[in-house]
Amino acid sequence: MIDILQLPSLKVISVKCKDKYYINAETVKKPSLCPCCGVISPRLRIQAHKRQIFHDLRIHGKMVGILVVRKRYLCVECGKTFMEPLPDLDEKRSVTKRLLEYIQEKAVSETFKSLADESGISEATVRRIFHDYFTGRLKGYRPETPRVLGIDEAHLLHDYRCVLTNIEESCILDLLKNRNKSTVIDYLSRMPQRERVEAVCMDMWDPYREAVGYLLPKAMIIADKYHVVRGANKALDDLRKAIGQEMKAGERRKLMHSRFLLLKRARNLDKTEQWKLECWLCQQPLLKKAYGLKEEFFDIFDSRSTKLQAMTRYADWEKAVKADPALYKVFKDLITSMTNWRTEIFNYFDCFLSNAATESMNGIIKELNEDGKGYSFAVLRAKVLFYSQAEKTVIEYPTYNRDDFTVGMMIMENTNYQKRIYGIHIPTLLQYLERGSNPPDPTRCDG
Repeated sequence: MIDILQLPSLKVISVKCKDKYYINAETVKKPSLCPCCGVISPRLRIQAHKRQIFHDLRIHGKMVGILVVRKRYLCVECGKTFMEPLPDLDEKRSVTKRLLEYIQEKAVSETFKSLADESGISEATVRRIFHDYFTGRLKGYRPETPRVLGIDEAHLLHDYRCVLTNIEESCILDLLKNRNKSTVIDYLSRMPQRERVEAVCMDMWDPYREAVGYLLPKAMIIADKYHVVRGANKALDDLRKAIGQEMKAGERRKLMHSRFLLLKRARNLDKTEQWKLECWLCQQPLLKKAYGLKEEFFDIFDSRSTKLQAMTRYADWEKAVKADPALYKVFKDLITSMTNWRTEIFNYFDCFLSNAATESMNGIIKELNEDGKGYSFAVLRAKVLFYSQAEKTVIEYPTYNRDDFTVGMMIMENTNYQKRIYGIHIPTLLQYLERGSNPPDPTRCDG
């Protein structure tokens, strides 16, 4: 009979194929060692039989169930009984080891339900398999400490989760359960060689600044440009809402639909949008002045000015705002943030580093969360960190003297290398998510 299973420890007895494959199999040889007493080639007697069903990878697009009549042996040497071993099968989950590995790999990018439907096992079993897998992987996960660290957050599962990235390598390092100061300190304290961090780009959140100041005192803190300029857009949008409350319902709806025009940069508006925006601004003098100041504020951070030039331009901008009480009321929160984070904000003009990689990562995490409803935080974190096809690594081999004639062979056979993990490469992860899955797996058995 054709060995349709291709599992060395099992011998196929019979095969039935209807809506799926039903395969009867038995072990090829009896145990050569007693696991109880350790005697090699012990005298064994068959004590009993047990029928067990295991799931396997699909064959020819159909589910596979393997029925194994498993023997229980009595060891004459020690008098104890044991079940015969099944090296190609996983007894804990009642699946073959190759199906177990397939689920571990695919569960990172696919939903648990889709894998359960594909393999014929329950969704709960898929979830448990993945939980065991990422628990083991997390113990050895030690990404390389970056030179430029990014800290931001994403609102997931009803809470803010801290997201850490390697900005220079565009890689995600980790996803923390919350954004509390104690949580961030705990992570930074365990970061290997944290003195290598030269700069930290972060959201304007005091716990981040305090944690970094405590554990990375030499690192330059940079307030993320995106969060700084977003304050100007928020101030303008709050003014739009306040004006809308004083309008009639019809006019208020029109102003609401024009929101994107106010938040869009003037240089990016087409002619039709420019005309629509000008119509609104002519009717609302305060809104027109606020829009102009919003554009001026954005221009400060879009320019490649020196720190001194940027600070001078901002001082002029702040003076113009404070000259009009109505405008000061609009931009008061922004000015307060600029005052409280002045040093960190203007540090941007020393290096022009932004947290764009972290911001894009937040969108990816939210997309993964939407794909699989009901994920716990631990599962969501694992799905992000173990997207192995997107992992960015560098292998470093020891150097050899080129005069040695055996150099080539030593390099080929050398196993004394160091693997540096930078994290999950964000652009690569985006490509896989746009395709909808991981690259094809050549080890999968589809017949």
